[in-house]
Amino acid sequence: MGRGLSDLQRSILIAVFKAPDNRRGQPMLYYKDVCMQYFGWLPGYAIWYSPDGWKWKYDPRYAELLGSHCFASQIMGKKEYQRVMVTINKSVRRLEKRGLVECYQGAILHWSGVIITEAGKNLLANSKQNSDMS
Repeated sequence: MGRGLSDLQRSILIAVFKAPDNRRGQPMLYYKDVCMQYFGWLPGYAIWYSPDGWKWKYDPRYAELLGSHCFASQIMGKKEYQRVMVTINKSVRRLEKRGLVECYQGAILHWSGVIITEAGKNLLANSKQNSDMS
């Protein structure tokens, strides 16, 4: 695809191209979608059951909530949760630096997402043409 793109960056670029439109009619990929699609995390929430500790409750409706990361850091561990969020953020910022995506964040609901740029669409189109010729 593009020179120097990691697997995660390629995955993000393809996923944002295929993402559903936001309220402004632009395809937007949210960080929570990357967590589910790339890292395989399931949406839901944690419930405290004393004395057993935290229990996971799977609920697909949580995937639809804007602003909710819908993953229980208590279950997976705060370090793992933070590691993945930092990994996604770094990958997205590198794509933005190359002009392939634009980053957005919600001020009130604390969501993060990306929109593909024309340069990103062109890169995908060129890589598809190159792979079709092989």
